Amino acid sequence: MTRRAVLRYIPVLALAGFVIVGYLFARFTPGFDAGAATAVPFLTPSTEHLLGTDKLGRDVLDRLLVGGAGLLGLALALAVAVTALGAVLGALAALRPAVDTAVRWLTDGAVLIPAVLAMLVLGAALPGAGVAAIGVTGVVLGTPYAAKVFQSAAAVVVMSGHVEAAEGIGEPLPRLVFREVLPSLRQTVVAVFGLRLVEATYLVSTAAFLHVPTGLADTNWAESVRDNGAGLLLNPWAALAPALAIAAASIAVTVATRRSAVVDPVEAAR
Repeated sequence: MTRRAVLRYIPVLALAGFVIVGYLFARFTPGFDAGAATAVPFLTPSTEHLLGTDKLGRDVLDRLLVGGAGLLGLALALAVAVTALGAVLGALAALRPAVDTAVRWLTDGAVLIPAVLAMLVLGAALPGAGVAAIGVTGVVLGTPYAAKVFQSAAAVVVMSGHVEAAEGIGEPLPRLVFREVLPSLRQTVVAVFGLRLVEATYLVSTAAFLHVPTGLADTNWAESVRDNGAGLLLNPWAALAPALAIAAASIAVTVATRRSAVVDPVEAAR
């Protein structure tokens, strides 16, 4: 791995370290309470409160430390699920024309449905669904797109000699998918995973911002942005710090994965 390649991973590792340290700090520090009011609302940064306080007088830095674990954890789970399902479905589509046709239809349909709108409708129809509403929306609408990307990359692999030889000797379909095709798509997996993680982060953040039941603690970054927007002129860091944290998460993942694709995922999906 080159020095430049190593440098690409520094932002995402720094972000992961920040989130993990914040979670451990909150869990194992006696008396730590990010929900406790410690001063008057919307104090500007000081030595006692490095990022000031929020609308209820709670320390902004404390809430920033603990606000990323749940939000990014849920986004990570969504990204893993969509990437895994998309990879398998894409490999099947490259091997079987009937599956390819189905993937094309599903992709065309998924593109026409805004994920946020689908999530709001599902959340309104099933108020108790919580995380399930976000999960179903993310997986159902994200998997066809991911599968189309993988199909484009897998089609090149399928035309190679080793896959044709395996088919010629009668290898079963599961073996073709998991042993012959998917191992050749490692770089594409990284690239698609990065795209799906960014998309999932924005989906979960939007859900929390719009007050769709997510099961996340109210310390999550998206809710902090929404709740403290009214105090931008008093202490802008109360809303700006969590907003920048969400943006930093997306940028860090993009920087780490943008050069990993064998094919350009965006172009491949068009």
